[in-house]
Amino acid sequence: MPKNRKRRTSSKENQNPNISFVKRILRGGFISAAIFFTLIFLLSLLVVKTGVSDSMQNIFVFFFALLSSFLGAFISLRKTHEKGLLSGILTALPTIILACLVLLVVLHTLGLKTLLMSAMMLLGGALGGIVAVNK
Repeated sequence: MPKNRKRRTSSKENQNPNISFVKRILRGGFISAAIFFTLIFLLSLLVVKTGVSDSMQNIFVFFFALLSSFLGAFISLRKTHEKGLLSGILTALPTIILACLVLLVVLHTLGLKTLLMSAMMLLGGALGGIVAVNK
């Protein structure tokens, strides 16, 4: 008689749900940061070539912050069906931290525009998380 073999479970089945939650958050934060800094780079090229005004630059940065956080949260959370608001906000946090670190290195200070950019990132992440979970 053949021995009863235990069924092997995949690594995803054995994974702690908290670990997979953190992985989703970090993956979304990485996607968001990559999109945000790519868009900022493209904006800098546009500013050099066309001379976009300071007020328009701020509008673009706020829009890019909202868009990148929305996309990062949506892409990383589209397969889950729970905790959309919380996950989306947490997805925006790594991008906010990274952007603040870059601004501190470059400008040596953070100001009101940084606070507004962070608020836009949190809003975009929250919206992206809600839309991803409820799609």
